Amino acid sequence: MPNIIRTGGGGAAPEIFNFPLTISPTQPTPISAGHLWVEHAAATDFSNIVLDDAVKVSYTNGYLMLIVDDTNNGTDTFAQPKNVGGTKIPFTSYRDTGNDTTLPWQVGSVNKGGTIADIKRKYPLVYSRLNNVLDMETAKVWDGTQWVLICQPGSYLAVGVSGLGNQPPLTYNRANTLFTLHSSVPSFPSTAFPQVVKWSHDGNYVFYGLSDTPYLIGYKRTGDTFTLLTITAHRNWPVMDLSFSPDDNYLAACSTYSASGVDIYKKQSNGNWLYLTTTVSALGTGQYFDGIDWSPDGNQLVGYGAHISTPCLYRFKRSGDTFTKLADPTTTPHSTISSARYSPDGQFILINSYSNFMELYRVVSDTQLDMVQLISPFYGRGDSHSIFFLSANTALVVMQYGLQFVTISELGITIGSQITSIASSNVPNQVAMSLDKKIIAAGYSASPYLKLFSFDGSTVTQLTNPTTMPVYGLTALDLLN
Repeated sequence: MPNIIRTGGGGAAPEIFNFPLTISPTQPTPISAGHLWVEHAAATDFSNIVLDDAVKVSYTNGYLMLIVDDTNNGTDTFAQPKNVGGTKIPFTSYRDTGNDTTLPWQVGSVNKGGTIADIKRKYPLVYSRLNNVLDMETAKVWDGTQWVLICQPGSYLAVGVSGLGNQPPLTYNRANTLFTLHSSVPSFPSTAFPQVVKWSHDGNYVFYGLSDTPYLIGYKRTGDTFTLLTITAHRNWPVMDLSFSPDDNYLAACSTYSASGVDIYKKQSNGNWLYLTTTVSALGTGQYFDGIDWSPDGNQLVGYGAHISTPCLYRFKRSGDTFTKLADPTTTPHSTISSARYSPDGQFILINSYSNFMELYRVVSDTQLDMVQLISPFYGRGDSHSIFFLSANTALVVMQYGLQFVTISELGITIGSQITSIASSNVPNQVAMSLDKKIIAAGYSASPYLKLFSFDGSTVTQLTNPTTMPVYGLTALDLLN
């Protein structure tokens, strides 16, 4: 059995525990209530199992991550020991006074200020990191009577369309490689068409950036139920791009309208989102941004676009809820930018431009961003989601007529083979890749509007169309696993 580790907080050393956990494709014999069963083929795939409170991309290969979620209610936080396999493991929890349907074995007690408060702990989410792929596992827990499903790979495709009547967004469920229209499409309180849609990394939220009022709409996902969120005091600018921080605690939104720069929203303990008005002056006000991306550690944010002046690329440093503009690149980008992405290790920023140039920058420090290489001509596609990293040094870049493999290194960019079957004569204006890197979705302005492909790491194969297809051109799409 691999080590069971809870990551140390505040500089504390990691602790090692053992509790009922089975990693197997077949159902185990339950040991006690709280026994966790991960339906994975082999325990030997994992060298360590981590108990944590946020999904991180920095873990090396062979990790199984048990992500401890927060409860829905309350604002007080304190440590709550949970007895697993005879060992008390301290989790940091929100005090909860509701949710009486929580199973008894999930509830503990703690003496806080002389009173007893019940802790209603949600089930943990289970992620794996194998072969540089972060994925959610199918997992069940024994509640004393039966195995209860607690998580499974996210299986959704969200799309936004334009056209007559501004057809509401569609959400599809994914079962392996077959997509079907979600049985209960969320209500959409606007006739404006989405310009971008984005899933949070944990799959608990989906946000739409709109061309018109109310400009930003978000939903909380609980299983197959979508609940409309309250977004506090946001500005009234059309939203061009959205990006969640790696821990999903912040959402960045940018606009190409009225030089509004980048807006930041912060997730609250009640699940709603608060607009951080104090960040506005620092985050590129006076500039028009087409897109944004967070660094893997969540401490930097890069804004870019075709509508901003030199240097065309802005970096911001995050310290808590405070954002500060960093130094401009030592050599500015050759042209206006259609997409820019941090490499998974945060050491590079890969850029694709509207003028068909590709550029690679090395992140040296907060005060130094050096260009490594400029390649021209490079027939890129002007889309804000057009670079997808497959590993630390390999990316897929959306081309005018397909996808291009790109390898990056300290020496620069190497252009590899091209996948042309995704485009043909109907060039996609939107492309998305699932978190597990196995599915690619492409949106088009002409019929059939939506195509889905399986991806094996080198080739793509077109999949069967969803049972219900969009009837207008796609303006936004994003995949969750």
